[in-house]
Amino acid sequence: MKRSICKSHPWIIFELDLRRLQPRHWLMLGECSSRIQEIIGIPLAPSLEERLNRVYVSRGLRGTAAIEGNTLTQEQVELRLEGRLELPQSEEYLGREIDNLARAYGLVSAGIRKSVRAPITEERIKEFNRLILEKIPVEPEVVPGEYAHRQHGVGTYRAPPPTAIRNLLMPAYVDWIASIDQQSAGGSRFALPILHAILAHLYLAWIHPFGDGNGRTARIVEADLLARAGVPEISYHLLSSYYNQTRIEYYRVLRRTSATPAGDPFIFIDYALSGLDDGLRQQLGAIKLQHREIMWRDFIYEHFRDLNSPRFVRLRRIAMDLAKLNDPVRKEDLRAISPRVAESYAGKTMKTATRDVRDLMRRKLIRREGEGFVANVDLLLAFVPPSRVVD
Repeated sequence: MKRSICKSHPWIIFELDLRRLQPRHWLMLGECSSRIQEIIGIPLAPSLEERLNRVYVSRGLRGTAAIEGNTLTQEQVELRLEGRLELPQSEEYLGREIDNLARAYGLVSAGIRKSVRAPITEERIKEFNRLILEKIPVEPEVVPGEYAHRQHGVGTYRAPPPTAIRNLLMPAYVDWIASIDQQSAGGSRFALPILHAILAHLYLAWIHPFGDGNGRTARIVEADLLARAGVPEISYHLLSSYYNQTRIEYYRVLRRTSATPAGDPFIFIDYALSGLDDGLRQQLGAIKLQHREIMWRDFIYEHFRDLNSPRFVRLRRIAMDLAKLNDPVRKEDLRAISPRVAESYAGKTMKTATRDVRDLMRRKLIRREGEGFVANVDLLLAFVPPSRVVD
């Protein structure tokens, strides 16, 4: 084992024995890497990409703020990011926390857009912390963007002495990040960067260099490392959302990692990987669903191109809106699948619905499933290129 840098915190050694990773860890890393590559490879219309970014970014910002006690809802965070949320003066600090996080994460996303890999230095980490704490209530001894001047902690955890943080741990931390950057560049596309990003989060939480905002700063550094590895913006916010959703477990796991003299980073790695794996699976499913809805909409519009009579408008609406439902719809319920379909059937009888079903079946736009009908979205498979088998 590498020699301890700080005697009071001997588990902070900036070293990870990959041989201790269990098969399930490698499996999760492989699945995460595969899903990220699949997300990157899905062509998205600009409007859909913008909508997805808005949803996942706002979830990530709310997550990292809510862990620390911010009570704004998801809808309020989205409105705040759009500049449309006015809060009472007594609650304005909650909105300012979101504004600050948006600026701090903006440094991360700006690097992606400009294809610039700014090195993660002590100054960059301090800038993250300064932005996070700017103009929000903190204790008098806390200076945003500066290391703590006296020993502090959170709960029962005590941070290392300030001199050890300034002179030993933070210089060693950024040197370690620079070294893992080289390792990641030469290894797996995403597996090692994910592992290193999670570990960087944990190490900064252990070091706890600032008087306030350490958790938020650690989560931004984690996101920064993921972004530098090519993880898309909608995906590198997933971990913050997960930590918030499981915040009791988040703090419990952090406490357990330093409960023994040797420390155990694998407890946190296991916890974080599980959340990222689940989050990416759900995200990929949501993206595929929305992508399929857009493809199906375009396919239906093309099918009924130049057919604009009330009857064909009605058939088009049925085919499109049926695809949004999870379960088969019986013929007698078809007229109520959406407000606009119901409007199309105003004054019509069941005979019209029966005729419409026959017509859509003949066009192969819907198909029978059990006792009802579903949109025949399998037609889209004809436009998907066959998978290439790689030995």
